[in-house]
Amino acid sequence: MARWPPLFAVQPFSRARRQGSAHSRSVVRKRAESRRGRNLLSESSVGLLLASLLVLRPYSAFAVLIDSSQVPPLLEMQAGWGVSLSEWRADGNCDVATGLVCDEGGFVTSMTLTSQQVPSGLPGPFPTAIGSLTHLTELALDLSTGGAASIPDSISSLRRLAALHLSGAALAGSMPSAIAQLTALASLSLLDSNMTGSVPAFLSALTQLTELALYNGAFTGVIPDTIASLTALQRLMLAHNNFTGSIPNSLSALSSLEYL
Repeated sequence: MARWPPLFAVQPFSRARRQGSAHSRSVVRKRAESRRGRNLLSESSVGLLLASLLVLRPYSAFAVLIDSSQVPPLLEMQAGWGVSLSEWRADGNCDVATGLVCDEGGFVTSMTLTSQQVPSGLPGPFPTAIGSLTHLTELALDLSTGGAASIPDSISSLRRLAALHLSGAALAGSMPSAIAQLTALASLSLLDSNMTGSVPAFLSALTQLTELALYNGAFTGVIPDTIASLTALQRLMLAHNNFTGSIPNSLSALSSLEYL
């Protein structure tokens, strides 16, 4: 009869196999740890490289510089107002320029010069050079000191303008027909001014208007029925002027109106 080998004879083989498996797992684990170490070293090297670039590259390499075509009108406006505004110069950094916002190409898209940016206020007159900043989508000026400042006809060139906010005692004269060319306007505010004359019928061309604010001015005449054609209006502020007559019934057709 065949005899099976004793059990203890199998044990050395099983123990060796287990020892071999453990050794293989150890080798795999060490290789994985080595790869992780190399990855961490690589990531660390990239971080150090980026940090060194931030230190070595000039600050201007990351700044949005004002495009050269924008500089002449900015300098002319600054000289006309007789004020010194930070970074309003050639190679000026638009990121920190007083009251300016630029697009990636360095073209001025927003100009906000109110009491927050210029505590003393801007003196009149209203500079005609504003018409050269044709990338403007927002313009907010507080013309509170100096001589009378009428809105120049050159403003008609700002065809991208969506918000026009002008205020201040120096703002005078009547509303120019040039405003009718600003068909992208969504907000028109002429506040706390000495502007006179009637509310012109040409405002009906501004079909995108959601806000019309002529608060606290010197406008006269009757409130025109043509305002009723501004069907997108949500806010209409006409108080504290010298209007005569009553509010026209036609304004009841402004179904989007939320404030009157």
